[in-house]
Amino acid sequence: MRSYRDEGWYKIEGVLNDNNGKNLLPYISQTLFIGKHTTTYKYCFLKSILDNLYSFDNNFCIDFKRVGETFVSIYWNMICVFKIPQMASYLTGERSVFERIVEQTIEQKPYLDGVLYESINELDKKDFLKKAIPEFQKNVIGAFYEDTEGMIYGFSKKEKKLWLNENSFKFLTENRLIIEQVNYYQWLKMVDAILKANGKSIQNLSTILECITKRTDLSSFKEDLLSRGEKKVCFYCGKPLSNRYHLDHVIPWDFLKNDEMWNFVFACPSCNSSKNNKIPDDEYIDKLAKRNEALKIASPDIKKIVESARLNGVKKGWKPRG
Repeated sequence: MRSYRDEGWYKIEGVLNDNNGKNLLPYISQTLFIGKHTTTYKYCFLKSILDNLYSFDNNFCIDFKRVGETFVSIYWNMICVFKIPQMASYLTGERSVFERIVEQTIEQKPYLDGVLYESINELDKKDFLKKAIPEFQKNVIGAFYEDTEGMIYGFSKKEKKLWLNENSFKFLTENRLIIEQVNYYQWLKMVDAILKANGKSIQNLSTILECITKRTDLSSFKEDLLSRGEKKVCFYCGKPLSNRYHLDHVIPWDFLKNDEMWNFVFACPSCNSSKNNKIPDDEYIDKLAKRNEALKIASPDIKKIVESARLNGVKKGWKPRG
């Protein structure tokens, strides 16, 4: 029988094993489908990696804080806003680490009860992260690494970073939406079982979990673009914009799940509504790359992201009407 110490949580670092030419699906599947999960950590962590795929640097590396904030924000919204228990033994008083942190934070600051993580003021958010990120680093990263047999990512708690390689990045990006939906399904099953064990039920649970990561207030991005010299015209049709205009994610937010300056443009209501969750024609992708260069906005390889989105079934080629 495996001991608690064999679960990987205690590891200080983990080497990314040679996965060249290997099918990585079994390593994800065994983590999601096999074994006894007492909490929802694994599903939340996998979602956090998928949501941050395009925040990895050119060496496929990302710091713990970036992934960790996504992770703990999911827990905050589940516990504080939607009151979803995280353990079957919730009624007996048992709590997961992150439930305890959230509940203690609310005890100290009751005005935060029911407030979405994305709406918390920066000072309170910083205080919460100071308590939650170290626990994320301690309890989650090594455990998921062990469950996937070191075939998806490597990590160093000393450097506070985790990394993919070209093969694991390619696998996750090209299969992202399928992995994401399987992860949601298994996550939903577990949460539903926890609710039943505690005599609870929540309407629209599947929608709540799928939309647990909320968009932030985008007003600061608008101000930043204007201060950099972005013209107040629709990026797509060129129409001058009045006070009623939108900030559009060129690569749809539903795919990226991130608010990044390089991906924002001004759009008129008509174009923004018509474009919806589609990727625009290549001419606008080229235009976006040139715009970012002109305004000195750091940008990833947008064409590679577009190709990943296309492989995941996101529609491409939208153009404004008329």
